[in-house]
Amino acid sequence: MKGIKIFGNEIKVSQFADDTNLFCADLTSIENALRTVGDFGVLAGLKLNIEKSKGIWLRKWEKNKPNPLQLKWLRTPVRILGIHVSYDEKGNIEWNFNLKLRKLQTKRDTWRARDLTLFGRVMILKSLGLSQLIYLSSILNIPEGFANLVKTKLFKFLWKNKRDKIKRSGLYQDLDKGGLRMIDIEIMFKALNLAWIPRLLSPGRQNWRTVPDYYLHRLGGPAKFLIKV
Repeated sequence: MKGIKIFGNEIKVSQFADDTNLFCADLTSIENALRTVGDFGVLAGLKLNIEKSKGIWLRKWEKNKPNPLQLKWLRTPVRILGIHVSYDEKGNIEWNFNLKLRKLQTKRDTWRARDLTLFGRVMILKSLGLSQLIYLSSILNIPEGFANLVKTKLFKFLWKNKRDKIKRSGLYQDLDKGGLRMIDIEIMFKALNLAWIPRLLSPGRQNWRTVPDYYLHRLGGPAKFLIKV
């Protein structure tokens, strides 16, 4: 089985829990991979559900129309571990960030009619609203202006679509300082990005580090890059 090469590193498989993604360079590699999985199934008593298995053409085969090997070949974004992967940046933004934003709006509208206190509204925003964005924002590059858009929707919910009655900087404070411990969405997004630093500095070589390692080494390595920043 031949995998795809990214900056000299050949990637064949990516697994997390019960989710498996194969990266194959050609149809022969896919056939060999499926045959291997089938042989394993005969011995282990497990069987691949081919009807639920999906494929997506990459790079020069992006516009291929055939549907070989009884697989369902997608032309629309494919969902991998909760993240939609599209052929272009516009599609990624639409299927990931804009879609989540609409879901946030729907939940906001559901709870808006409830007679909640300010503390209750902040709790709803934290537990049901922002929780939908944390995983997404910790992995993907956040589009420009997205943080301000989210912030506007959060505070509209907090004040029932009316003008702010208290300075936002005050609402971010702890309870003992007169605040509501409201989440500062911009700081939250920055913190999620900074959380990647110890992962990038950790020893070892993992497939997910192929792209960031390549660009960091062009700048002299992770340590020198951090000093420059």
